[in-house]
Amino acid sequence: IPVGGKDELCGWQADIINGPFDADKFDYLQRDAYFSGLRLGIDLDRFLHCVWLDSQPNKPRQLKIMTSGATTLEQILFAKLLLYNAVYHHHKIRAAECAIKGIFEILNDHSDNPEYQIHNRKMNRAIDFLYVSEEDILSLDNKPEELKAYIERFLDRRLFKRALVIADDTVNNPETSPGYFDFKLLAEKPNELRELRRELVEALNRKYPIYEIWIDLPETLTFEAASRAVIQDEGGKPKY
Repeated sequence: IPVGGKDELCGWQADIINGPFDADKFDYLQRDAYFSGLRLGIDLDRFLHCVWLDSQPNKPRQLKIMTSGATTLEQILFAKLLLYNAVYHHHKIRAAECAIKGIFEILNDHSDNPEYQIHNRKMNRAIDFLYVSEEDILSLDNKPEELKAYIERFLDRRLFKRALVIADDTVNNPETSPGYFDFKLLAEKPNELRELRRELVEALNRKYPIYEIWIDLPETLTFEAASRAVIQDEGGKPKY
């Protein structure tokens, strides 16, 4: 991605890949809405008609939006908010993600055991995933019984149940509570999060394996990228 330095004039290409209204956002918003049954009114054709490449002497070139396309930008933000609330943060979706993570944890914990390897790959490096497909992972063929049990559970949609919900509306003074703030930071500390799960397993007298005890901290919805969008009127004056 060309950013900074002598390629600064080509920085607008980075906006297409990762920006306020990049191609990936248009793709996943409409795709996920379609497959989840949500109706999103995003006028993509109109929006693309209102985007242009602003090029001025000795200034970085960047993608900008005419004021006539601001409504479509608002539609994109609303669609993102709706998808997070109705789909990405839905407790069933979160439970399904934990089930998948459990499968990969088992593969990682037994990576030196050939029975748990897929196509002779230990599945403990990112590059290993380039050589396997979803079918290779979720297939029940030639899988050890422990792993097969969790795969069957996921395929049969026998998902985990919520035991406790901790959120802003369940904590006294969430904005000033240091314990609550530190708890949310565990999302960035997977090793500490797993250690906490291990402590829960011990507290429950090992009634449940660690692969069935999860502390799920979903990603917080932000509109940081949208705040970088530049909207101009037809006279070339920036609005915001």
